[in-house]
Amino acid sequence: MKQQKTFEHSAIQGIENKVFLNTSKFWGYVARVVFLFIFTPYAGLLTIFSLTLGNPFINFMLGHGLFISVIIFLTSIILGLLYATYKCLKDGANEKVGIHNTEKIYEALFANVLEEISTQTDNANKNIDKYNSGKIYESLAIVLEKSCPDKDYALVLRLGSALSRVLWIAGQYKYRISIGNIIFAAACKHDDSYQKARVQIDDIGWTYFVLKETPKAMENIRNGLLIAQDIKNDYLTAKAYRHLAIIFLSQGNSSILNTEESIEQAEKNIEQAKKAAEKIFDPIGKKEMLAGIDYVYVEILISKKDLENALTVAQKTLDEYTEILDMERKAKSFSQIGKIFLLKNDYKEAIVSFKSGLGIAEKSSRKDEIIKCFMGLAVACYKNDDINEARVHKNTCENYLQKDENFASWDEIISMYSNIPNN
Repeated sequence: MKQQKTFEHSAIQGIENKVFLNTSKFWGYVARVVFLFIFTPYAGLLTIFSLTLGNPFINFMLGHGLFISVIIFLTSIILGLLYATYKCLKDGANEKVGIHNTEKIYEALFANVLEEISTQTDNANKNIDKYNSGKIYESLAIVLEKSCPDKDYALVLRLGSALSRVLWIAGQYKYRISIGNIIFAAACKHDDSYQKARVQIDDIGWTYFVLKETPKAMENIRNGLLIAQDIKNDYLTAKAYRHLAIIFLSQGNSSILNTEESIEQAEKNIEQAKKAAEKIFDPIGKKEMLAGIDYVYVEILISKKDLENALTVAQKTLDEYTEILDMERKAKSFSQIGKIFLLKNDYKEAIVSFKSGLGIAEKSSRKDEIIKCFMGLAVACYKNDDINEARVHKNTCENYLQKDENFASWDEIISMYSNIPNN
């Protein structure tokens, strides 16, 4: 318990120090412009003119000096803010310690928190995942609550959104839902409909689906969808329909829906997602969403066993992610293409795709995609009669699976993977 408090104190201190330094630097630049570059010369000029011009200048300043001083002060503040923003953006480079870049700053701060916590372990050279990761992420949730005073709901939203992304990438789904509930409560108090919709659709709803708690996933996503439609947010509306399409597709051949019914429901929802996506104003967000919709459409085509069209659309999706430089989702596309080649019995091409996806997934630390790629490589090598290589990939995959108890089953591949002998 004492060690846990040390984690929390260290993490909170890291956040407070970083925010204090960034804020101090910014206002220091403002003060430099206001007092050093403007008011000091202004005061000097007043003194010089008063001594040289005498009473006429002094009488003029008595009549108009206040107005002139106010104008100069306001001008200096504006120039100071512009200068400080420029300097902080330049000094911080990718960190961008400006006024309106809070999302990126907080993501960087949580990376700093993880670094602070890792130094408290007995062996700092070990991967954090090999330590008690549950306590680490639990500490981060406590950090969020303790770092944000009750009245500052906007800060909770910003910090929570950044931390939620970190937890998603790390595969810490239980804690992502915990953080999502904190964000949702803050969003309700802050009357932020966008965040309420976003959190229910993504942080809570979609994460419940990954944890195989489908009823909770459907309830939260549908609630978020209603809010998104009410505030006319096309991006969140499209995302909600896209999530629902995947959920319906996953219910095929179950007690809930047969395969035909699940495909039909998935197609209806993906059409709704496309309609909403076409209305997205932001061009980058629109491209990203349409690429994600294409990704889901590929899964529908795979379920319909239309592998040729699935491969065509999957290649198009890969090109779309490449165009918008979305490396994380590009890894997903490679593993999807690899899966299609596996189902087409083209094992050499499958190996090429999985290796391409693995390289990207490892760089972006996407554990779910790393597992898929190793699993696919094991199956492709085994089917290609390279038994030794298949065992190597399977052993590596098993090591990852032991660390990620929440990995969603890869239905089309898992049965083939299970048939590979361990020794």
